Amino acid sequence: AHQEPEDSEAYARRANIRWAAREDLALSIWRQTSGEFLGASGLHRIDWNIPSFEIGYWLRKSAAGSGYMTEAVKLTTQLAFDTLEANRVFIRCASENQRSAAIPRRLGFVHEGTHRNSHQNAAGDLCDMMVFAMTPDDYERVAWNRASETSPTSV
Repeated sequence: AHQEPEDSEAYARRANIRWAAREDLALSIWRQTSGEFLGASGLHRIDWNIPSFEIGYWLRKSAAGSGYMTEAVKLTTQLAFDTLEANRVFIRCASENQRSAAIPRRLGFVHEGTHRNSHQNAAGDLCDMMVFAMTPDDYERVAWNRASETSPTSV
């Protein structure tokens, strides 16, 4: 939907307002070596009473398969649990999107189920959505989280 620079500027301003109101925490993904914008992630559908967060993400095709999204989702998960004290973090993706589903599986999220005919794809066809989630107990068990507690932090 971003046809002109003004469209992107308007989106960034709306995202900033929603961030400040703690309604939606949009994050961007950048290639560290070149500064190239690669995609986005964030914490959405926030319920502060629980607290519960949905992680959403997308990545430009030229960056797919390089581990950027796995790293981004891992960091977003850490933000949710370590800083925002989440009790539930979940990820939804279309069942036909196996690359997207591989990320929560790789990070130790639990596949809770598949909601049939619950979403329309870009063509308007109904599709199934898989739901993956993590709780604080799950988070404490994942190896990548435990490993970070004992390894030195790089600067």
